Amino acid sequence: MEQNNQLVKDIKKIEQCRICQNNNLKHILGLGNQHLVDFLDDKEDINYVAPLELVLCSKKDNGCGLLQLQHTVPPDLLYRKFWYKSGVNQTIRDDLKDIVRKAEKKIDLY
Repeated sequence: MEQNNQLVKDIKKIEQCRICQNNNLKHILGLGNQHLVDFLDDKEDINYVAPLELVLCSKKDNGCGLLQLQHTVPPDLLYRKFWYKSGVNQTIRDDLKDIVRKAEKKIDLY
């Protein structure tokens, strides 16, 4: 079945940092429009796409250093058919906590 690519409506482009509201965002990487999901209903013939661009709130410009997506897509388009939920059982929660502990050892998060 051939699918139609359609740009997501209601995409919000951020103009300031999501954490510190600094307006000096530096464009880091642009990958063009990317598909949101790869598990569509057979009934659906629309494959939504949205821009995938990274911007940095540069510490050189009095920012916080957060690397972030420049566009926000409505969450229901991303997760309405998503089959995986991270907090479903204790094993998954423990695994996720372990990932955080390992990241904290490698990266100064505070």
